[in-house]
Amino acid sequence: MGTSQSRTELAAKLSAAAAAMGKVNRTAVQAAAQTYKDVALVQAARDTGGDLRLSRWGRRGLRVGVGYDVRGYENATARVQARPQGPWKVLEYGSAPHVIQPRRRRGRGRRALRFPDGNVRFGPLQHPGSQGKETWSKAIDTATPRAVDVYGLAHKRALVEQFR
Repeated sequence: MGTSQSRTELAAKLSAAAAAMGKVNRTAVQAAAQTYKDVALVQAARDTGGDLRLSRWGRRGLRVGVGYDVRGYENATARVQARPQGPWKVLEYGSAPHVIQPRRRRGRGRRALRFPDGNVRFGPLQHPGSQGKETWSKAIDTATPRAVDVYGLAHKRALVEQFR
């Protein structure tokens, strides 16, 4: 478009920029939410051994993830969530000492805990608990400055595109 030759042209550019900002705001919020998600997954990978799985939860280990939901346009908001929340709470705060009860397997009458090394234990097992790693808190603290930069950059790019 170039520079404006009259007040009318400038007014038209400003109106077009204002009209585009609603969609741009949603895009900027989405980019910031993606930044939070990426940083949280990197932090979770560090605390879970790199594969994002808690190895002793279930048969193949429970995989942790992060998702977000963006709503609105002019006043867009994003809600970033840890999924599933239970394992993330254990990563964040740890767990208290607790008893692990063996459960019945299909077709077998006796209850047993089977361990990856081949050992079998009949009867309950006392888990000593675990210390929290503050995974989520560290991720949010690390991601906030980056997300603010990404949000601002998306708006700046949109304005440059409107006034070209």
